[in-house]
Parts: sequence; C-alpha cells; structure tokens
Amino acid sequence: KKVILSRVEGTHHFERLSEADMAIEAIDENLDRKKRVFRKIDENLPNGRLIVSNTGTISITELASETTRPGLVAGLHFLYPAYRRAVVEVISGLHTLETTVDLLIRLLRHLNKSGVRVVEYPGYITTRLIVPYLNEAMYMLMEGVASAEDIDIAMKLGFDFPSGPLSLA
Repeated sequence: KKVILSRVEGTHHFERLSEADMAIEAIDENLDRKKRVFRKIDENLPNGRLIVSNTGTISITELASETTRPGLVAGLHFLYPAYRRAVVEVISGLHTLETTVDLLIRLLRHLNKSGVRVVEYPGYITTRLIVPYLNEAMYMLMEGVASAEDIDIAMKLGFDFPSGPLSLA
C-alpha cells in the first residue's frame, strides 16, 4: 500500500498535470465547477491521457464535451466508504472508447476492486436501485406499517443486508 501510494500525487496546480499519466477529478457534485476543472485538466494533461470523474450523479457525456478527448473520458463511482466497498461503477459516456473502459477495469483489479461497466444513465446501477428501496422503507414508516427499528431488523436479518434501509438513509 505504501509503495503504491508513494506513486500517487494529488495537486491543485494544473500545470503539474503535464507529468501525469491520468487525471482523476474528485470535487463536489457541482456541474459548473466540474466543467471548469475538466477544461483546465484538458488544457494541461498530455494528449492521449485519460480524464476520469469520481462522480455519482453527473453526466460523463456532458463533462467530456468540455474536452478535446471525449473518447478518453469516463467515470469511476466509488461507493462510500470506498475502502470497504469492493465494487466501482465504471461509467462510459456517449463517446467513451471501449479501450478507456478496459483500461479502468484493469486499474481497478490492481486496486483489488471489481469494476462493473455502466452505460451512462441517471443513477447508474447502485443509486438507481437503492433509492426506491430507501423510499419504500420511508413510506412504510410514514404509513405506520412498522417501526424504523423493525423495518431495519427485517431487512438485515431477512436478507443478510449489513444495515437496514432507514439506518442506511
């Protein structure tokens, strides 16, 4: 771990990207800010290098449109907490090349993560599936079907979920 981390360097100085093999953007989920960052990365990162967003909600196609290399732009959605989750969603935009996705899948294997391929769609896989689950648990609580504790216990013990929907929410 220490050897790998010694080769990873974060920076706020875009001109340092001229030395980088890849850029991973991981700022807050604000489309305008991400677009500005993508333009700066594209200006400073050598041609042929990947630009990746660690987004869980923003369109990869829209971010890629801010660059001169839309085929080399993808998303990596690390689920929280990333150190405990073995899966990472690899999101391709409209113009993302298959070779870009393949490279990211191989990178994730080196990080002991499983990459799942996702064609860009709101919510990707995990968020799209978890939101109705959480909402239904909240409706059940609101309707008085069961207490929050019993809803969580039922799902934890009934389906071996590590936490119940309401504690997760």
